[in-house]
Amino acid sequence: MNIKIKKHIDSIFSEVPYSKKAEELKEEIMADMEAHFNDRIAAGESEQDAFRSACESLGDMESVIKNLIPEKDIMEKIDRYKKFKATMTSIAVFLYIIGIAVVVAMTSLSALFDGDPAIMSILGTVILLVLAAIATGLIIFSRMTIPQEVVPYIRKNPSEERSNIDTSTFRGRFLRAFTDCFWTLITIIYFVVSFATHEWGITWLIFLIGAAIDKAVKSFCED
Repeated sequence: MNIKIKKHIDSIFSEVPYSKKAEELKEEIMADMEAHFNDRIAAGESEQDAFRSACESLGDMESVIKNLIPEKDIMEKIDRYKKFKATMTSIAVFLYIIGIAVVVAMTSLSALFDGDPAIMSILGTVILLVLAAIATGLIIFSRMTIPQEVVPYIRKNPSEERSNIDTSTFRGRFLRAFTDCFWTLITIIYFVVSFATHEWGITWLIFLIGAAIDKAVKSFCED
């Protein structure tokens, strides 16, 4: 793929929200432009002239781009949902961090004030689990409350593109939300178990178990 061509097409589509139609058209235009570029190079033109000719071959893209941009009310819903999702994710991350900090603080306080380490560890673990449950609930809620008319315009990440989970259904959205925060949950469990048992040399196996579960869930979702 010619980098200059890719950057040129990316700039043209920069204001176009994600959609399957837009992505397919973008790939088609990019392929046509690169084919034109290669033909001009084969005819003996310089790269600069070939690139200019390829750009000119696109014609007027304004009307094409205009047809790809959703109506104003849909754009407003897209913007609102993105802000809502970002807010929920930020709060969730903050709660995860606070939860881990509480466990560490409880362990330190027990040593500093001659408290019962077991009780302090249990208390810190309970607080961590509560905060982790709230944070995970916020992430899942933000994924499941996406308006149906907005779904086609939310850019998928690489893991979503490789998955066959149908996010148009309630079950699909729940599975997607759960798999999105799976490794965060595994990390939380790792810290909880490690601080509760102090068996740091063994608890790393939790990540191996998590990898096995992750693979099994993905296999189930792709069936």
